[in-house]
Amino acid sequence: MDTKKALVVVAILLILMNITLASYIVVINANNKKFASIEEYTVKILKQRDIGLNCLIPSDNPGASSITLGDMLYSETSINTLSEKTGGSYSFDEQERLIFTNSLSEEVVSGEMSRTTVERLAHNFIDSIGLQKNEYVLDFVIETGTDEYNVRYIYKDNAGNYYFDSYIEMNISNYGVISSEINALSIEKKNGDKGGGIPISAILLTNMVAESKAKVINGINYGYHRKNSDSNESVMCWRIRLGDGSEKYFDIETGKEITPELDILEFHNIVFNCQLPESFNGYDEVVYGLSTFTQQILSSTQVFLSGQTSIETNGTISFVRTTFGSNIQYSLNKETVAELSEAFINEIGLKSQNYYMETIEQVDDNLYKTLYIYKDSAKNLYFDNFIEIHVVELGVIFASIKNDVFEPGDRYSGTGISLGTILLNNLSMDMGQEYIISRITSGYIKTPEKGNTAIACWKVEFEDKSVRYFSAVTGDEKQLSE
Repeated sequence: MDTKKALVVVAILLILMNITLASYIVVINANNKKFASIEEYTVKILKQRDIGLNCLIPSDNPGASSITLGDMLYSETSINTLSEKTGGSYSFDEQERLIFTNSLSEEVVSGEMSRTTVERLAHNFIDSIGLQKNEYVLDFVIETGTDEYNVRYIYKDNAGNYYFDSYIEMNISNYGVISSEINALSIEKKNGDKGGGIPISAILLTNMVAESKAKVINGINYGYHRKNSDSNESVMCWRIRLGDGSEKYFDIETGKEITPELDILEFHNIVFNCQLPESFNGYDEVVYGLSTFTQQILSSTQVFLSGQTSIETNGTISFVRTTFGSNIQYSLNKETVAELSEAFINEIGLKSQNYYMETIEQVDDNLYKTLYIYKDSAKNLYFDNFIEIHVVELGVIFASIKNDVFEPGDRYSGTGISLGTILLNNLSMDMGQEYIISRITSGYIKTPEKGNTAIACWKVEFEDKSVRYFSAVTGDEKQLSE
């Protein structure tokens, strides 16, 4: 690795270690192009990952801190007066948010609605419920139909901090505010500044990875956000708003994504040393056919002429090298072993870029083992299509290859069961047991009851090296055939 590449790595590692000084390191890439800031470098990397950016990356970095939220700020008298005046009604949901519904049948605005008109109606409504409109700023306006808008205002303090949990969301039309969700919370106390804080560039570089479907970032800002709905503590975080309207929150102190699921899982002693995937992107199942490797292909492939092959009844091909084409002796390390393994995959007529290196293991000083799994364009793994390779100082000495053809089934709908719910349902019953999850991958696996059909699944690997598979469709745990 040259010096300029090393600077890139050191800068990012220092940022992830929460050393604020690292933000000021000049980042230089492999093409010798200088970057004035880590933000400029981040823009380049996001572009390479096919992630669009419709906003600036903030260069300031607020310190880690937290606040304690208090009671609602709205005036009950104002709400009653508003209900009587408009003929509307209000109630409270299970999270104690106020839900207001307006039953007026007369238009308050004639003609086409404008952005200015929408904001005026929103401000009037905020005033009418006893809040100060100058303390709330517009968070978004979405046109939901002809002259119909969904609008949200959030609280902003004098220091410029947003309070994402303190908001008024309204549906507005020519009839005025036809419904509203109000969660205007007071600030009971501020719990002090912890200093430090993970810069947004580090959050983006670590979490916004390339996926099968391109993403767009429409907005980035920081403020306070609850870790879960049952807690009164709100922590300083980064909020990233995506092009589809969804939002991601990341704790500025730890850099970890804040999701209600993660908090509940951690409460049940289910801890993650990896990211919790959002959803499964693929098919309900795939059906396997015969192996794409035939004896004719084996005998005509140059690499197999230097060894012996056999085909098992399930179609797995075993290869043992008996002669080596050169006397080159390699100095074995993980990088060299990976290069030799991927060269072997290409030599036998497959494409190494279509395979994911699941494991690389050093058995002793003179032997490494690698395991490659076939992956599709959505990065789902086909766990029954694999190449296991053994490498010694002279090169690849053994390989076990399973490469069956397959046909996809119905497209996976992805509705109903999240991975967090699957893990909670299957792991939380073991009271007192702590689970530390080290890696999660999605893909397809054969089960005894389905024969040659492989189901969509999540593969969950734990710190104690155990592995469990869960159906991505039904959520139940799957036992595999011997």
